[in-house]
Amino acid sequence: MKKYVAIVVFFLVFGAELSAGVIKKTRVEVDFKGFGKFSVLSEEKISAERSFSQSKNDFKGQGLVGGLAAKTILRSGDFGQIINLPERLIYQLDNKKKEYTVLPIEKFKEQELGETEEKEPEAGGEESELRIIRSEFKVEPTSEQKVINQFNCRKYLITWLTEWENVRTGERDKEKLLTEVWATPLTGALQEAQEEEARFATEYMKLLGLEFKGKEKDILGESWLNLLSQLKAGEEAPLLEAKNVAKELKKIEGFPVVTSGQLFSSREGGESEPKSEGRPGGLVGGLAKSVLKKKPKEGEEKEPALTYYIEVMEVNLVPLKEADFQVPPDYKKKN
Repeated sequence: MKKYVAIVVFFLVFGAELSAGVIKKTRVEVDFKGFGKFSVLSEEKISAERSFSQSKNDFKGQGLVGGLAAKTILRSGDFGQIINLPERLIYQLDNKKKEYTVLPIEKFKEQELGETEEKEPEAGGEESELRIIRSEFKVEPTSEQKVINQFNCRKYLITWLTEWENVRTGERDKEKLLTEVWATPLTGALQEAQEEEARFATEYMKLLGLEFKGKEKDILGESWLNLLSQLKAGEEAPLLEAKNVAKELKKIEGFPVVTSGQLFSSREGGESEPKSEGRPGGLVGGLAKSVLKKKPKEGEEKEPALTYYIEVMEVNLVPLKEADFQVPPDYKKKN
């Protein structure tokens, strides 16, 4: 079905109650080889100080691993989230049950991000057991163009190749991420919408103690790569040099409308590592790790370990008021 995208600009301010805002609709599809497919259809309202996202999540798991993931980190359902920066509060909504919970941002940070915060390496700390053998990251603009959701887009190709060795176990890993980006020129209302979204995201990331990475996060599938890492029971991988990434990504001119990526992963040699136990993520990760380590069937070794597809369906620049960021009155607060 043909999608209609409108970029509507309201530049008048109707009193102090109204402020500039963005409404964005997005579709995401992720395929984790070996244990399931995850899809999200979301709509988000964003102003400089608040956001209200509504998402319909669907996870189709495979086997025991998929069942465990569905109960912990990849839940299906109809959910909402309100982030209020002035009050430093996050409201989590269950739209099916018409219930919500409230958490201070500091508490949310502690519960959800405690083990994933970006930390600087400690001086004098233990030397890494990983030795990078090869590292490449490049962006190639192409001449290919097409219209997506009424946006005139140009195609860009990204290749991220990393090879490393665990000097203790002798294992050699190779990962290749191939990404295709269709971007539209960033002008007029679209540019204003992105700037408004960036203002909110920057302040929110500051409160979480994180750095706002802009389009880099979606283009490189950072959320899904991090999740895959958790499912692999916290296997280590070397970090890509940020300066090189930023430099290359500047070649992508405009706003990414569609981003699709495929991660290919392989391993050779080395000693067996003990299974991770304890926390739920470790249990799921250990099982997923065992699934991924099974000898692949004919042709499976050429399949990607992870694929992701992100499509911006609509972007509207509109005036929003505080009432647009409130919990529905018939929802019950859950302790």
